[in-house]
Amino acid sequence: MIDRTTATKFEDWREHLLAELGASQAAAMRFRDKALRRRLTVSLDLLLYGSPHSQMVAYEAHRDAMECLGAHIRRERLPKPTRFWTDARDELEWLAEKQERQTRKELQAQAQWLPPMRPRRRPWTWPWTRL
Repeated sequence: MIDRTTATKFEDWREHLLAELGASQAAAMRFRDKALRRRLTVSLDLLLYGSPHSQMVAYEAHRDAMECLGAHIRRERLPKPTRFWTDARDELEWLAEKQERQTRKELQAQAQWLPPMRPRRRPWTWPWTRL
C-alpha cells in the first residue's frame, strides 16, 4: 500500500515530467513517418507513466526514443524494439484498457440510476411528406 507522501511525490514527479516533456509530445506529432510517431509517443508515455515504478522502464524508453530519432536522421529503418520495451508497452496498454473498462462500467452503473428519458417526439414535417 502506498502512503500519502509517496503518492504526493508520485504526482509531483508526473507533473514535473508533463511540464518537461509536453513540448516533446507535440514535436513527436510533426514527423511524417507513422511508425516513428507511434514509437516516440509510446516511449514518451512510458517515461510519463512507467518511470516512477521502475528506472529501467525510463532508461529503455529514453534509449528507444534516441535510437529511433538517430535512425530517422540517418534515413535508416527504425531499430527493432527491445523485449523489455515491448513488455513495458504491453503492460501500459493493458493498464489503459483496464482503466477504460472500469470507467465504462462505472458510467453504465450511473446510467441505471438516471430517470428514464422521455421518448423523442417526431419532428414536424409537411403533411404530404409523412408516410
